[in-house]
Formats: sequence, structure tokens, C-alpha cells
Amino acid sequence: MAILVPKFHQVGCEFRIFDAFREKAFVIFALGGLAAYVLQGMTFSITQYVNLYVWQFSELAFQLYPAVLFLSVVLMFVIVGPLHRRWGKPKSAALGALVGLAFYCSPYVFYLAGAWPIVGTTASTALLYGFLVCANTASVVAIISATSMVAEIVEAFEERTGQRAEGTFYAGNWLVQKCATGGGILLTSLIVQSIDLAPGTPQAEVAPETVRQLVWLFMLAASGILAFYAVLMGWTGATLVQTLTQGLPADISSAEAFFAGMPFPVQVHWTNGPAVKDLLESMGALGLEVTGPPGKGWAVWQGLGVACQDAEVVGLFDADIRTFGSAYPERMLRPLLDRSHGIAYVKAFYSRLSLETQALQGRATRLFVGPLLVSLEQIFGPLPYLRYLQSFRYPLAGEFAFTTDLAMNLRIPSDWGLEMGLLSEVFRHVATSRIAQVDLGLFDHKHKGLGSKPSEGLQRMAGEIFGTVLRSLMEHEGAVISMDQIPTLEVLYRRVGEDRVRQFGIDSAINRLPYDRHGEELAVHSFAELLRPGLSRLMESPVAHQLPSWSRLKSCNPSLQGDLSAAGQMDRPSASTMPQSQPLRRPNHKPRSSTSELVA
Repeated sequence: MAILVPKFHQVGCEFRIFDAFREKAFVIFALGGLAAYVLQGMTFSITQYVNLYVWQFSELAFQLYPAVLFLSVVLMFVIVGPLHRRWGKPKSAALGALVGLAFYCSPYVFYLAGAWPIVGTTASTALLYGFLVCANTASVVAIISATSMVAEIVEAFEERTGQRAEGTFYAGNWLVQKCATGGGILLTSLIVQSIDLAPGTPQAEVAPETVRQLVWLFMLAASGILAFYAVLMGWTGATLVQTLTQGLPADISSAEAFFAGMPFPVQVHWTNGPAVKDLLESMGALGLEVTGPPGKGWAVWQGLGVACQDAEVVGLFDADIRTFGSAYPERMLRPLLDRSHGIAYVKAFYSRLSLETQALQGRATRLFVGPLLVSLEQIFGPLPYLRYLQSFRYPLAGEFAFTTDLAMNLRIPSDWGLEMGLLSEVFRHVATSRIAQVDLGLFDHKHKGLGSKPSEGLQRMAGEIFGTVLRSLMEHEGAVISMDQIPTLEVLYRRVGEDRVRQFGIDSAINRLPYDRHGEELAVHSFAELLRPGLSRLMESPVAHQLPSWSRLKSCNPSLQGDLSAAGQMDRPSASTMPQSQPLRRPNHKPRSSTSELVA
């Protein structure tokens, strides 16, 4: 989908503390924090009662208790990092709550069941301390994991709005903490009052039944709160991440609602609507095949046709970006909007890290395109086109922008070779001095699986990219790889790919990122097996299907862009609710020789 942004609007930067609670992500976080801090307040305030009347601590045991708590904090620092890298923050918070629940409740369960050592003895105190260390460590992990997500909320808010509001969100977190801690103290007060236990009552004067009631009420309250927290972080942890990185809905109505709040005009184009299909099929009468196959390339081609009618520059972004914010189009378009730079094409690059696990993503670029280009250079030498492709930090980035005059003259590949095919077209039309690369920073989008066979997932993508690269070498350099050279290419690619796997493993270790070396090695081997059949397909069909440039289409049918734009608004589920200055009508689908007869 192409989005035309005429200008950027500056929103006011005045925030109040309650503005934080208008963010869905923060509300989810606040509910978890509410439970955690209520439990914390209750635990701190009721500890004196349970240690004195249930476990019958000696004076020495009371003195050692702070050391037990300190040990829990030290252990938390040791394990919290690996947990975040392995499971992500929401799951780590849920896991910490569940483990804390188990270890908090176990001593009381054993006590009620009569399976606990005699209270007040060294054995009882030592065993209790062991359970408390584990429980407190897990609970602190849960709280730290949840609290640390405030930073992600701040960053996501800035990405979406372009404004920093960390003070607002941290103040909101502090408000939740204070209110909840007070609620925990109130809960302790209610428990103590319900069993008629007066503060300062000597141990000997407290009846065993009163002690059992205290145990039951404390255990039920703690269990309920921890269970709620674990469920919230476990079941809505993904919702929290999704809320932080809200993506584009799939259906037309939701897409229109999604873009309705944008501070600039937005037109949502239905690429596979009935009217669009009818219009494009009618172009067959002119000998032009523009009906697909449906997919990313076809959608991009349509987006260019619609956007180039009135735009000076056009930016394209993948619709599955989970970290999309207003900063992305601004950074992409700014080099083009300032004509003094002389830039005609902008390509994005970024670090691909999973939001949940922090693991490296982008295997198609890291393990296929990069090693493939290095291997081809060793066979053909430092050809200008190969050097050109290697100069891009992220050649498969689906985020790019260009001037309208360039966009109008590009042929668009219709398969997974779109990004590499467009780079080939840019190489053909634009001097390298007019190309810029932009760092988008925090970036994540849908992760594609490797696939179980060559026609699925990343394997299919890699196969089509391979064909695109070889066709481009033929076009720009007159270089052809033969079947006799395939064994050499396979050997070179495997060697370079395995070297890259080792390199990324070291990078991950240095940065404390999880890394599945075995899975990466398997991906390299799977990609290597695509080379021989990929070259065979290329030799059988060396000419790829490319959608014609819009400058050519305009020479055949000058009104096609306007017709396509109108067709994209037809037959839509939400068309009846859209405000229209005039009724949309189906465009004339029959190409005419006279421009005056064409009506958009």
C-alpha cells in the first residue's frame, strides 16, 4: 500500500498524568502493576504477623530475614537477563508470577497438611527461608519484567506520535504503585480484623484456629492476586506487544477506521476489488497483461498508479510492520522533499530483532542474499551491478520511496523478487549519487517461516530472489551462469553462508541475544539446495513477468490512473458510510482512442 503524506503536522506536546491511561498498552500494563503492587503491599504488611504467629520466628530469625530478601534481589539480577532474552518480558513476568505463586504457597500447604517441621525450630526456619528466596526471586523478576516495559511503551508512543512523554508514563506508573501499595496494606488490615487478631498479641495467647484462619486467608489472597497477574501477563502479554506495535487491519472497513485519525487525507485503495479486476482485465484488449498474479508486486504497482496522480514523492511501507509510527514516513520522505539534495530514490535499512525474544530476524537477507552476492562476485569478479547490490545495508527492505517521475518509469516484478527487481530498475534509471539509505531504527514485522518445501515460506522467496538476481546480471552485465558453474556456486555459497552463521552467532553472544545456530545452519543448507533447480527454471523461462511502467500504460490509456483510483473505491463494504463529495461510479472499462470519451 502506498500512502501519500502531503505534509507533517506538529501535535501539541502538553501532557498530563492521566493521559497515560488513554494508551491501551499502558492500561494493560497498569492492571498487571496494580496486582503486583497490591501483593507487594500486602506481603510487606502481613509478614510480621505470619512470621510471628505462624512460623514463630526467634529473634535471630527476624534479624536474618532482610538478608534473605537481599539474596533474592541478587539472584534476580543473575537470571532476569537470560529470561528476557529467552522468553521476552511479558512471558518472563507471567513465569515469575507462577513460580512465585508455587513457592509462596507451598510452605502454607505443607503447614495445613501437617507435613511441615515443627514451627520455631531451626529446620522449619531454614526450610522456609529456602522457599522464600525462590518465591521472592521469582516475584521480583515478575515485577521488574513488567516495569521495564514502560520504556517500550514510551518508545512506541514516540514512534507513533513523534513526541516523547516518558515523564507522563513513569508518573502514571508511580501513581499505580502508590495506590496499589496502599491497597495491599488495606487488604492486610481486613484480613487481621476478620480473624479478630489484635496487633501486639503475644504468641502464646493466639489460638491455633486463629493461626489457621490467618494462613488460609493470606494464602487465598496471595494466590488470587498472583494468579490474576500471571493470567494477565501471560494471556495479554501478546496483546501488550501488539498494542505497542499496532499494525494494519486486513479488511476494508477496519483499514478505513484505522486511518481515519490520521492528520492528513488518506485514500485506501482496494487492490483486488471487483471493479479493479474488471478494469485491469479490460486492458487485455490492448495486449497488456496487468491482472497479476495477485500479490505484493501487483499491490505495489497499483499503489504507484494511484499515488502518482497528484504526488511529488511516493513512499511504500509493508503493511505488517509491527513498529510503524509517524517517524518512518518522515525519515523516508524528507531526503526527497528537499530537492537541493538531488535524491531520487530512498531505501530503508534497520536491525531485525524480534520484539518478544530479541533474537535476530531477517534470514533471507542475512543468510541468502548476502552470501549469494559474495559468491557471485567470486565467480564473475567485481561487476558494477554486484557492487551496487552489496552497497545496500538491507536490500530486501520493503520500505522505499522515490520521486514521481522515477516511479512512473519503473517496471514492477509481480513475485517475491519485487525488492531486488526494483533495485535493478533503479540501477537502470538513476545514478548512484542520487540514491540514499535511511536508518529506521526500531523495526519489527511479521516473521516468515522457512517452509517445509521449496514452494513455501522463505524457500519460495529465496528461489524467486535468486531468479531475479540472475536475470538482472544478464540485463546489466551480460553475465550468464551456466549449469557447469552451479557446483562452484553451491560450494561458495555454503562456505560463505556457514561463515555468516558463525559471525552472527558471535554478534549475538556479544550482545547477549539468543541464537539458534542449528536452525541457521539448516536454513543455509535449504537455501543452497534451491540454486540448481532455480537456474534450471531460469534457463527454461529467462524472461520474467513484469508489470509495465505507468508511463507506458499512460501512453496507451491516459485515463487509466484515474479509472483505477475510482475503481479502488467501488463495491466496498464501507462505501455507504464514506463521506463523498459526489457519488462514485464505475469507470469506463473499455479503452478508447479518444481521450475525451474517457471519464474517471
